[in-house]
Amino acid sequence: MAEKEETAKRQAAMEQAGALMAERLGRTPVALVHTYGCQQNAADGERFCGMLAQMGFAFTQSLAQADLVLYNTCAIRENAESRIFGKIGELKKLKEQNPKLVICLCGCMMEQQHIREKLRKSYPYVDLIFGPHLAGQFPALLLEKLQSK
Repeated sequence: MAEKEETAKRQAAMEQAGALMAERLGRTPVALVHTYGCQQNAADGERFCGMLAQMGFAFTQSLAQADLVLYNTCAIRENAESRIFGKIGELKKLKEQNPKLVICLCGCMMEQQHIREKLRKSYPYVDLIFGPHLAGQFPALLLEKLQSK
């Protein structure tokens, strides 16, 4: 029974988050999902795309077209960490041009305390930061963030 309730909650959060994004934009929201690092992250990236599709998002590979950017990060691969900080820095100008842009960072790199602290301090325009243990709660986390804006 608890599993059915959890599934129903997740489905409701997906519907509400997608509807809220579409309402704010006046159109279908568009997401860019990019995965850095390991095979597990590639599988998680597909999972995020599936959730976003269920929320009604279309997809793009262009940052300029994206209403939501999700970077799925890796702490294992050596160059992934340095690359992600550069990519996050590039998003600042986009966020200034489009304050409705939602920036999400997830993956095992986000589980490291020093990384989260650096992100909160140096990149305050990032909207969501969460580790892989919360991946299944992404729709609820997104909905909570959208409702707080």
